Amino acid sequence: MKRVIFAVLLLAACGGRFKAPPAVPNIPLPSGDALRPWDPAHPGLARPLGIAQVGDKAYAALGNYDVSFTPRGPGLLASFVPSDGTVSVIDLGGAADMECISAGWVRSAGSLLYVTCSGNFNTGAGTAVVEVDPSGQGNVTKRFATPVSPAGVAITSNRVWFGSGLSGAVYALDRATFALAAGPITLTCPASGYQTTNDLAFVNG
Repeated sequence: MKRVIFAVLLLAACGGRFKAPPAVPNIPLPSGDALRPWDPAHPGLARPLGIAQVGDKAYAALGNYDVSFTPRGPGLLASFVPSDGTVSVIDLGGAADMECISAGWVRSAGSLLYVTCSGNFNTGAGTAVVEVDPSGQGNVTKRFATPVSPAGVAITSNRVWFGSGLSGAVYALDRATFALAAGPITLTCPASGYQTTNDLAFVNG
């Protein structure tokens, strides 16, 4: 079954007659060599999760792992134009394509994107939060190798917050330097059983 991503983006013009072109019904996700597999004979699947918009483009984080959840290539962002289905790929992998594995959540802030990389759960490698400038071909402008597998991400004027995918805790990075600014800050979670901080949101501030 061909995997597709469904795009429904409504863009409203204020006080004018401009009407955004309609989105195409579906957009095929990258596959095979487009996913930049470490071993060309064993490519992964796109595995999209988070999605965000900057300007007239949408960006989907691609986990890039196979049916057994084994990573097969670096974390990626798929950039697409909803009105015509044009797709391109931004490689988040860094050195040896191993510094960002299993891209997951993505948030936009102004003209930049922030992406979590949950890493390889078998080895612990590739956990990170990255800042991406999507202009032109797109590139990673800042990178922080996280001490935990990051899950949700939220952006304030001076902080990048992320949760721990394997505990009830949150961390903060200084947005300018990308150094750790706070955390782990423990949340009130059940004293026993499985704990995770799956998503974060920043409200009224």
